[in-house]
This record gives sequence, structure tokens and C-alpha cells, in this order.
Amino acid sequence: MMIAKYRKQVGLSQVKVAELLDLSIDSISRIERGNIVPNVPRLFEFDELLSQLNAKDRAKLLTFIEAMVEWK
Repeated sequence: MMIAKYRKQVGLSQVKVAELLDLSIDSISRIERGNIVPNVPRLFEFDELLSQLNAKDRAKLLTFIEAMVEWK
């Protein structure tokens, strides 16, 4: 899933993301695999965490987040 790709690109582990978002590692893993869809505020927390991306990749991530919101 795209979230995992971007998380890795900015050098964050699942453990660190789980810690920063106050989630379990299992929850991060299930979100990245697409088994669960995070709520809208959680998606924006992901966006803030991954804000170190360049403009092109950030736009891709925002498009992905918007698609997740529409799907839910």
C-alpha cells in the first residue's frame, strides 16, 4: 500500500509510526495492507508524519488519502 512506501521513504519504522500516532503496531500493519481504513483525522495524522516528502510525492499521498476518504 502507498502508506508503507511513503513511510519507508521518509525513514520511519512501523514501530515509530505506531508510537507517534498512539496506535498498535498491528494497527499500522493492517492499515498499510488495506485491511482496515483509518478514520479521517487519523489519515491527516499520517499526512503530517510524512510531510517530509517532496512536493510530487506529497501530492500523490494526498490523492491517496482523498481516495481513502471517498472509499470509506
